[in-house]
Amino acid sequence: MGESAMAIIRPTPFSFPVSRRALFKLGGLATFGAMLPGCDLGSMFAVPPRDTVYFTPNDKFYTVNFMDASYNFTRDLDVEQWQMVVKGAVQSRLVMKWRDLLNRESFDQAVTLMCIDTLPGGTSLGTAMWRGISLKKLLIEVGADEETARDVIFRAADGYHDSIPFSRAMEDDVMLAYLMNGEKLPKDHGFPVRLIVPGLYGIKNVKWITEIEV
Repeated sequence: MGESAMAIIRPTPFSFPVSRRALFKLGGLATFGAMLPGCDLGSMFAVPPRDTVYFTPNDKFYTVNFMDASYNFTRDLDVEQWQMVVKGAVQSRLVMKWRDLLNRESFDQAVTLMCIDTLPGGTSLGTAMWRGISLKKLLIEVGADEETARDVIFRAADGYHDSIPFSRAMEDDVMLAYLMNGEKLPKDHGFPVRLIVPGLYGIKNVKWITEIEV
């Protein structure tokens, strides 16, 4: 990926030192702090300054799965047997194979994913450079009915499914990704293909997609 951009959080001209004791006294927080012995409330308000790598390495990127572990089928997946079906309110049903996916026009974009229950200062978020195909172009190709379509449902090999509004699916930045930081999508992150929708929580970015229904 080349050199990663580095960002360092620095004090602003408006920042000023304040002790935790003084902070607790503000707004009655001293009483609140006494109710939670041993709780470091400081972490609720600020993240200590630190060097930050813009792109998260694949092996450091957080994972939260529908099942306890990554879908076991991916351990021995024969990518030549994998297929993804596009159906529903479309003019022509499509069955896409792995090589079909790779032969399509692709694009790259940097997108940050974050778990829906991530707390301030938490680690369940990461940024990667993704490569994939445009969901919008795929839906246009199969003749999705723009007059009647309301949602697009994504079904995964592990039994999980989720949906996004059809109007969001038809925006240019929504992709079906097969590369992550220049590498084949790791099995923990949805190999062979996953949904990437910038701005939505990670739970909406379905992994191990086998079916798309309009």
